[in-house]
Amino acid sequence: MAGEQKPSSNLLEQFILLAKGTSGSALTALISQVLEAPGVYVFGELLELANVQELAEGANAAYLQLLNLFAYGTYPDYIVYPLLRAAEGPGDAESPGTRRPHH
Repeated sequence: MAGEQKPSSNLLEQFILLAKGTSGSALTALISQVLEAPGVYVFGELLELANVQELAEGANAAYLQLLNLFAYGTYPDYIVYPLLRAAEGPGDAESPGTRRPHH
């Protein structure tokens, strides 16, 4: 029905609400959770948050770049992304970017 929301949009909304009051390492952990969450395929609303954009100016800029990759990147972009290559070591389940963008 037209008025029903999909479960993935509900999940994304929950992540957005959490992200609004989060910063620093908690925000990067949340971004990792969003990228690994099954059923979440859009990331633009999360990218629009001011605190997420502020990651560009700090030590966690790679998380913003990774989120941009999942929002707007292509599979070839994914393959050459350096953080992903570094994160593919054995037993590194906490690293961001463990799933591929679906572009």
